[in-house]
Amino acid sequence: MHEKHYTQTDFQMIKITTVLFTLVILICSLSNNLSACQYNVRETGFADFELKQYHFYGYVNHETPPDIVISFEQACSSVFKNSNIVPEIINIEAQQDHSALRYISQYNIHSFPSAVLVSPDSMVFVIPFPISKQLSGNTIKSVLEKIVHSQLRNTIIDQVIKTYGVILVIEGATQPENERNRKGVKQAISIIQAQMKFMPKSIEHPPELIVLKREAFQKEEILLWSLGLDSQNIHDTYVAIIYGKARWIGPLLKGEEINKTNLTNILSIIGMDCECGLDMRVMQGTRLPVKWDGITHSSLVKHLRFDPENPLIKLEMNRILRKGLANSPGTPVYYQSLGAETDNQDDPLYVVDDQSYVKKSLYYLGFLSLLVIISGLLFIYKKRRSR
Repeated sequence: MHEKHYTQTDFQMIKITTVLFTLVILICSLSNNLSACQYNVRETGFADFELKQYHFYGYVNHETPPDIVISFEQACSSVFKNSNIVPEIINIEAQQDHSALRYISQYNIHSFPSAVLVSPDSMVFVIPFPISKQLSGNTIKSVLEKIVHSQLRNTIIDQVIKTYGVILVIEGATQPENERNRKGVKQAISIIQAQMKFMPKSIEHPPELIVLKREAFQKEEILLWSLGLDSQNIHDTYVAIIYGKARWIGPLLKGEEINKTNLTNILSIIGMDCECGLDMRVMQGTRLPVKWDGITHSSLVKHLRFDPENPLIKLEMNRILRKGLANSPGTPVYYQSLGAETDNQDDPLYVVDDQSYVKKSLYYLGFLSLLVIISGLLFIYKKRRSR
């Protein structure tokens, strides 16, 4: 039998091919690690890509004393700083073509100064002002402070920083219903707590249950309004899930919709890898009207151990979220769980592409690996044939 002899050149070619193959494997592994998002949905919820702002329109006329106008402007500047509310003072005689003047007739506003708050979803809340004779700079500031601050909203901000998120239960008219719904919420919290150890990134504390009692509805009318509720007309129990920078995620659950399955499905989104295929608009839900000042932000950075407002981090988060919007499949989990129709591909929350960015990258790298191996083997074969 003819014995094969390998020359020094053959061994060099084999060594080169092995090195190339190893490099390709390392590149694949590195690519897979890099493609896996280093942030979860909760963390991206703390970054501001603020496309959804509230608008505050303050109205004055020629009869409004100049000192009151100045106080109004100064109060807006100081109170709404570091909030998600954009203020604007409108002189109704000097700015007759302003689009926000329509709210004056729509809501029968006859005394000035006055104001409205308009949500990102175009809901309108008329801000109650004292009569002009009782107005002062401090009075105006006090009225505006209630728009961005309340005891419950301050508690929510504190908890979303420290925990997985907040489950806000808004009490209904009957105690048995309230008890049943609280039980469903606690069951969902237990399920999520058990799942947290298996999530892409660890979160120290599970979701926090906060109950808004009926006797506090009036004090929290801005919060309730931002969720689409009228503080004077609430009979059923409602649940809202809030995370990140006081963002509301998923639908507002009502009555029979409040169960451990629906709650768990929505809550699960918060712990997901931010490249999980969800629409950016789902992950960047509408925020409650709140003030997020420097002290609050410092507390957040301490808990996260990074600054979500760092320009480079925001750029990376924005890139990942937009890539997910463009390249990832599926319908949000809570849409599926609530039986929403997903056949309509014109739905802005429905993404059609059937391959994720990660899968495509791995396909390309796998093909490249195969080419390198084949090229190396052909090179060795030709060398042997030429001798």
